Amino acid sequence: MSNCPRCNAEFICCMADQTGQDCWCGAMPKLRLEELPASSIAIDADAKCYCPACLRAWKAEKDANKASGKASA
Repeated sequence: MSNCPRCNAEFICCMADQTGQDCWCGAMPKLRLEELPASSIAIDADAKCYCPACLRAWKAEKDANKASGKASA
């Protein structure tokens, strides 16, 4: 099981948890690495996945900020 760095919820990340299945996040629109929140990427480049609820919430916040002309976090 993986833990979300935003809310600490446990969830299955098929890639990190090596389930051999396609991950749920693959159905979401693609993001460039530099678009991800800074806290999601560790210095050693070990990706930390958000849970489905937090990734969707972060994406919605980013889209809302972009639409209003604010800088995204």
